[in-house]
Amino acid sequence: MRRTIGFIIFVIPIICISFFTMNLGVNAVERMTRRIDYKGLKEYCHKKGLSESYAIVVDFDLHSGRHRFFVCDLKKEKIIASSLCAHGVGKGSTPRKPVFSNEVGSLCSSLGHYKITHKHRMASSGVMSFRLDGLDATNSNAHQRGILIHSAKMISYVRWGIFPFYLPINKRISSGCFAVDIDMMDIIDNLVKGENRAILLDARGPK
Repeated sequence: MRRTIGFIIFVIPIICISFFTMNLGVNAVERMTRRIDYKGLKEYCHKKGLSESYAIVVDFDLHSGRHRFFVCDLKKEKIIASSLCAHGVGKGSTPRKPVFSNEVGSLCSSLGHYKITHKHRMASSGVMSFRLDGLDATNSNAHQRGILIHSAKMISYVRWGIFPFYLPINKRISSGCFAVDIDMMDIIDNLVKGENRAILLDARGPK
C-alpha cells in the first residue's frame, strides 16, 4: 500500500509537468528536423541496402527529459514521430550523463548504426520489442547483448516530456536497450511491416 501511494505521489506531478511541456516538445522536434543530416542517412541506407524511406535517429546529446528518439521520413526529409528514450544504467551512467559501451554485460547504451531485424516478444514480460544488429565497431555486440527497442511504463506515463527533469535510470527501464513509449512501438511496427528492407537506427552521442 505504501509503495502504491509513493508511486502515485511521484508520478502525478510528473504527468502534470509532461502535459505542460507538450508544446515545448513539438517546437524541439521542429528544431531537430533542421539538425538531421538526411543526405547522409540516405547515402548510408543506399550503401547498406537498408530502407530508403524511413530511418530512426536517437540523439543522446539531448536532455533525457525531452524527446530524443526520432522517426524520419527520408523522402520528405521530416520527422514524423518522436519519443522520450532512456539510456542504460551501466558503468556509472547518471540521469544527466550516459556512459556508452559495447562490452557484453556493461548495461550501457551503445552508439552507432543499427538495423532493425525482427519483432521479438520478451521472455520475462511478454512485451513486444524489436531486435537490433549493430553495424559498427562501437555496437558490434548488440545482438549478443540482446539490445532491443521496447516500451517502458514509466516513459509511457510521461510521453510528452518532463524537462527540466531527467528520466530516471533503472535496470527495469533500460540495461542498454532503447526504451520508448508504447505508442512509438505501434508506429515502428507499422513501418517494419510496410518495408521490404531493414530500417536503420542511428544512435548518436554528445558532440
